[in-house]
Amino acid sequence: MNTTKKSSLFAVLCGLLTATLLTACGGGTRNEPNSNKGNETNNGNEEVIPIEQTLTLKSDRPIMFDCFAFGVFTLYVNGVDKGTSYISSDDRDSEEGNLVIPANTLKTYHFTTAPNQYSPSIPMELTLNFSFEAKDQRIEDPNKPYDLPQPVETTVTFTWQEKINKKVTREESKTVILSQDNGWSYKSREYSTKSK
Repeated sequence: MNTTKKSSLFAVLCGLLTATLLTACGGGTRNEPNSNKGNETNNGNEEVIPIEQTLTLKSDRPIMFDCFAFGVFTLYVNGVDKGTSYISSDDRDSEEGNLVIPANTLKTYHFTTAPNQYSPSIPMELTLNFSFEAKDQRIEDPNKPYDLPQPVETTVTFTWQEKINKKVTREESKTVILSQDNGWSYKSREYSTKSK
């Protein structure tokens, strides 16, 4: 191969490498057909209607929290992306198996649906239910070290909100007192949303 052909081949390879790096780093141009479709399903006729469910809770004493969500969604906890299609177990207490939320700590769980890449024609669906339990059900009085630990109530306030296409469609706020009467626990009803 002569020097001119080697130089030309080298120039072409450098050009391709530069274009690839620019595209990967966000620069340059991309030739993606139909890249400005917006929120459409792959069938091209129906618009994907995003569903959001937000749960905000706070308690006056530590609680153990557990949550189950069904659907294809992205989860944000206090604004931090926890990934798609699952509830992150990074914050879970390994001993209890549930997330331990300290006293007076505001937690916000925001679920946003994403199109199902394998079956885009299936309507979006999001189902959520949750439960919490008082971490400390009885406390000892330091002034009475020989007495039995006494039951202690825990007050939890939560707000659940549903948005379809960014408009609030349902909302529920509740204050629950976890006590000996209810076994120091609360289980929510099932909150289910399906796009049409």
